[in-house]
Amino acid sequence: MTADHQEDPHQGWNVKLRLAIDADNADEARAIAEEVWRKMEVTAGAGPQIIRSDGRTPHWNVISDLDLSALESITPDDAVTRFRYVIRNLPGVVFSGDAADDRRSGLWQWLPDSWELAWQDQELAHPAVRAAGIRIVVVKKKKNRYPALPPSLAAQQGKAHETHGEG
Repeated sequence: MTADHQEDPHQGWNVKLRLAIDADNADEARAIAEEVWRKMEVTAGAGPQIIRSDGRTPHWNVISDLDLSALESITPDDAVTRFRYVIRNLPGVVFSGDAADDRRSGLWQWLPDSWELAWQDQELAHPAVRAAGIRIVVVKKKKNRYPALPPSLAAQQGKAHETHGEG
């Protein structure tokens, strides 16, 4: 390793999608969310949260981590580019928000009920979706408490496992 080499300070991204859905029950909200994910051509991570909101306009919040592991290398590798990828199949849907100055995080929202007439004709992949939010954050590497073994010791440890039938 040369002195001017810098290791990438992050290992990946967390992309969270929140959908506010007008539905009769959690199963219906999940089915609508799955339709939205299909139309967006994104994959939701395991176990989306489905939570009832009893505010002034009752709805279901479906919150999911999006799995972008199939996304090839992108340039620039920042929150804005990832956001554009996530919404690429939502033509005409206008989100408000932006990335942080370092471009390693961002929050974008689609809130048609809070805007003027120009937003009333927009639909986010399904008419039951009332609002949406996309949060993108860089995931920091966790530092290993124990430094890596030097190659010579690692090789010796590997041989010891083979000798004792542990490998």
